[in-house]
Formats: sequence, structure tokens, C-alpha cells
Amino acid sequence: MPPPRLLLVAMLVMLSVLFLVTTFIIFYLVQKKNKEKRLNAWRDQLSDTLQRVIYFEPAEDQSPVTVLTFKTTQELMHPAFRQLLIDELILAKKALTGTAAMNLIALFNQLQLDKLSLRKLHSRKWHLKARGIQELAMMEQRQRVVRIYRLTNAHHELVRMEAQSAIVQLYGFEGLRFLDIIDTPLSEWQQIKLLRLLARAPGILPDKVGNWLASPNDSVRIFALKLVAEHHQQELHKEVMNCLYHDNPQVRLQAIRCLREIYTEDTAVALIGIYGIETFPCRLAILDTLGHIGSDSDCGFLTRRLENDDNDCRMAAARALVKLGGPGLHCLEQFPKAAIHPWKEIIGQAKTEWTA
Repeated sequence: MPPPRLLLVAMLVMLSVLFLVTTFIIFYLVQKKNKEKRLNAWRDQLSDTLQRVIYFEPAEDQSPVTVLTFKTTQELMHPAFRQLLIDELILAKKALTGTAAMNLIALFNQLQLDKLSLRKLHSRKWHLKARGIQELAMMEQRQRVVRIYRLTNAHHELVRMEAQSAIVQLYGFEGLRFLDIIDTPLSEWQQIKLLRLLARAPGILPDKVGNWLASPNDSVRIFALKLVAEHHQQELHKEVMNCLYHDNPQVRLQAIRCLREIYTEDTAVALIGIYGIETFPCRLAILDTLGHIGSDSDCGFLTRRLENDDNDCRMAAARALVKLGGPGLHCLEQFPKAAIHPWKEIIGQAKTEWTA
């Protein structure tokens, strides 16, 4: 058993540690409460300023200049206050358009807050870079586009995605010029995000889209195929057909889906011609496309696909035949195994889906 003196020392050490931990927790909570209290006070202060900015109506030859209170001017010396002001400006601008939004941008410019955002672009921390890009794009700082454009091919994926989105947000279809230089892949999520941004952007697809269909970057080809399909660029049918023979099955798959939107009278024949050498996902895509663009002459090919050992293939063929209308339905009714499991259920489901 340890001597009483050692026990006493151990108890004193434990009590000291407990006291220090408790003191630290109390200090942390007080600091946190004071910080929240200060931020709330700043928000109230900025709310009045932003209200005046939003409803300010300058004369024709007058640029919107906001006269700040002495207290606000003093608070601008604090980096945390300036960052809060940027956050509040961005939050307000997301909900506004027209003159009110322009007034917010004018205040951002007046206070030279772009310098704070620009400083983030030079940070080694990726999340600060991404935040700086977002701020500059949202506040429409087109004079900083060169700095942002350099980051469209950045090593870090999230920085790269934010820079690409920012360029499109600022310049619409013209902003897609970064597709000429990137050698990193466009993720599926990024492609969806860019398509959403372009859906709200004015203008038309640039002529360069034909070059992107021949890009050495496969993800750029895939994205270009999505653009061609969404905007029905019939004049690029030949270039899209060339993509059917690409080494990457994902490129071929997207080309098949694209041809559904820009097909010609020879498209169905070409798709049937490559069916036997394609991957399973591409075969399913071909069957689906034939259901939309096929004709009576394709019914025999689709009917033969009902004999496939895979139920997914059978279902895709049945759906295609149903979509072809009268001739396709006739083929299904005359199919020898139409009343046998599982063809009976597959054909029934295909008919139900089409009439639903």
C-alpha cells in the first residue's frame, strides 16, 4: 500500500488537473458566448446597413455609394467583421436581383472586400481557396477572372470544381472555354452542376463543342455529348456517331444516349450494327434508344432480343417494342413465349409502364 504522503500528492495533482480543466472549460464557454454575442450585435448592425443599401435608388448618373456610420467604419478594422459582412452580402444577394443586387455588389466594391476574397485564393488551405472563389463569383468580380481561370485545372478537386462553376456562373456558355485546357476529369456531380448553371444562362452553345467531342479528355467528351443532346445540335450528328467507336465504353454509352435526341434515318441501323460487340450497359442503352427512334423494320431485331438469357435485356426489348406502337405490340402478341413465365410478366409490366 502506498504511503500516506504519496496518496496526498496524487490527490493534489488530480485536484489541480481537475481545476485546470474546469477553468479551461469555463473560459472557453465564456469566450464562445462573448463571441456569439458580438456576432449577433454585428448582424443587427449590418442589417440596418444592408436595408439602406438594398432600397437605395441612385440617380441616373450616380453610382450607389453607402455612407457608413462611424461605428460600422470602426468595426471594419476587425477581420471577423469584414468576413461577416461578406457572408451577409452573399446571403442577401442570393435572394435578390436587379437594382437591389447591384447595390450590394456596389457596396462590396466600395469597401474593396474583393481583396479579402482574393487573399483566400493565395492560401495553401483548399477550403479557403474554394471560399474565395465562391465569394468573387457571387459578387460578380469579373476583373478577377484570370486568377479564377487558373484554378479550373487545379490539383485539388473541390478547388477545381468551384473555379469551373465560377467561370460558368460569370460568363455562361463562354465560360466553358476551360474545357480546352483541363487534363483532369470532370466528375459526374460536376457535370450535373455545370448543366444546371447553363440552364439558367443566356446564350447558345459555342462552336467549340465540336472540338470537345474529339477531346483527349474522356470526361470532356462525355460532357460535350450531354450538351449536344440537351441543346439538340443536329449538325453534330457525324461527330457524335464517331464517338460510338471510342475505346472508353462510358463515351460510347453517352453517345448512344445522345443519338436519341439527334438521330437521323440511318441511326437505328448503325446502333443495331454495333449491338453485338457492345458492353451490356451499352446494349441496354441501344434497346432503349431504339424504342424512341426505331421503326417497323426494327421490330424483328427487338423481338429476337426477347430470347436473351438476361431478364434486364428482355425487359428493355419489351419496353422498346411497346414504345414502337402497333407493329411492336403485334410482335409481342405473336411472340411464342408471350404466355410463359417470365415473358408474360415482363411483357405485362412493359405495357403497364407505357400506359401509366
